[in-house]
Amino acid sequence: SIGYNEEFKEAAIREIGGRPYHDIEKCFAYIQQNMKCADTSNAVALGGSYGGYLIYWLAGRPFARNFKALVAHAGMFNAAALYASDVPEIWKVLFGGYDSDPAQIVKVFEKWDPAQFAHLWQTPILITHGGLDKRAPPTMGLAAFTAARMKGVESKFLSFPDEGHLVLKPENSLQWHRVVIDWMKKHTLK
Repeated sequence: SIGYNEEFKEAAIREIGGRPYHDIEKCFAYIQQNMKCADTSNAVALGGSYGGYLIYWLAGRPFARNFKALVAHAGMFNAAALYASDVPEIWKVLFGGYDSDPAQIVKVFEKWDPAQFAHLWQTPILITHGGLDKRAPPTMGLAAFTAARMKGVESKFLSFPDEGHLVLKPENSLQWHRVVIDWMKKHTLK
């Protein structure tokens, strides 16, 4: 995601699991220290697209223990699967110009590949994905779900066979929101 602006994007290149992840840690610490009305002992982390990637990355870090549950939508789970993406220029956007040498990009990305840390996952995770997603192929969500199950992590997978990268159809959006809210309630209302 290019999100905010070009400068922000450039700052994140080659640090896709670094600086943005540390921003989340700092934000969480700020909320804990300065917003006493926020119950940070009962938090859930949720992200879609690049945010979904960050959820997978976060899941393999000790910081994930601060959350009762995680929700990842349409996230990138491993580098090699990006070869199936419909956006060849994603390589340039994410990695700053290696679009002509995918092998170099995969080498750069290996450092930030969430799949290599899936064996450390402990926090319950809901994974959602569109079956027609060409930006982050649906096999990424399925692979993350399989990794969670193999590790024995409480997990759930919700697929929308008729949706792409975003859940846009009203009935599907309603279902997505219901499932996500139910997942959060299940883990925070104990």
